[in-house]
Formats: sequence, structure tokens, C-alpha cells
Amino acid sequence: MFLAFLFLGGCDVSSNDDIANECYSKLIEALNSNDLTKIESLFAKNIVNNINDFENQTIRLLDYYQGESVSYKKYSIGITEDKDKKIYAKYFNMSLDITTTEEIYRIATIWYVDDTNDNNNIGIWSLYIIKFSNDLYPEKAYGGDGLWTNGIHIGKK
Repeated sequence: MFLAFLFLGGCDVSSNDDIANECYSKLIEALNSNDLTKIESLFAKNIVNNINDFENQTIRLLDYYQGESVSYKKYSIGITEDKDKKIYAKYFNMSLDITTTEEIYRIATIWYVDDTNDNNNIGIWSLYIIKFSNDLYPEKAYGGDGLWTNGIHIGKK
């Protein structure tokens, strides 16, 4: 009986890579669809509600991102877990390059995947995007301007 519990207990556990890949897929799908609502749904509700011009940021993102994705290259994922008493939060600092039919883009995000204190914190907090040709350090993973300000940031070096 104990062995059955061990085998069954591990069935629902996803690896960090699996979770990150799912996040990447959702982001690429939303960008390809050029759908404001899909982009907004990826962001944490608390972030969307606390940024006055979030809709304008999203519109600018969709204007900036051109083409359909052909491929992407992901970089290592920074994972931060915070366990404070009975509260648990986990977020990924992720970077990827997306090649579209029009351009190559570099994207960096802070993406909360868990928060037992407030589900409205789950989602993207910060998204940076730049054209590969405009990045000062194309040989390194893209990290925006390093400030990780909440919202959508275009062309930050």
C-alpha cells in the first residue's frame, strides 16, 4: 500500500522545466494571436489592476511584435522560492529569444507560478522585449534593464 502511494503521489508533480515550457507556450501563443485579452490574462491580476496604462502597454507590445513565431531558444531559468511561515511563493526569471517570420525578439519575464497567500499574484509581473538587433549583449541571456519594473517594457537595454 505504501508503494502505491509513492507511485500515485508523484503523478501530478511537474518539473520546473515543464512549468516554464508551459509558460513559454502560453506567451508565444498569445503573441502570435495578437490578442489583447490573451496577453492580459497571462499577467497577475494585481499587476494589471495597479498599472494605470496597462492596456496601452499591451497595445504597444502587440504593435511591436511582428510575425508568427517560427522557433524559440530558452535560456536558463532563475527560480526563487519564498517560504515564510505558512505562505509559499515561487517565481521564475525567464529569458528567451523568439524568431518570427519578421524579426528576432528577446524577451525576459518575472513570472509568478505559485503564491499561497494571494492567487491574484500568479502570472507575469514584468515583461521586457527588445529586437535582437538592438540588444547590446546578444551573446548573453536578455534581462531587460535589470530593474524588473512591473508591466510591459519595450526596447529597454
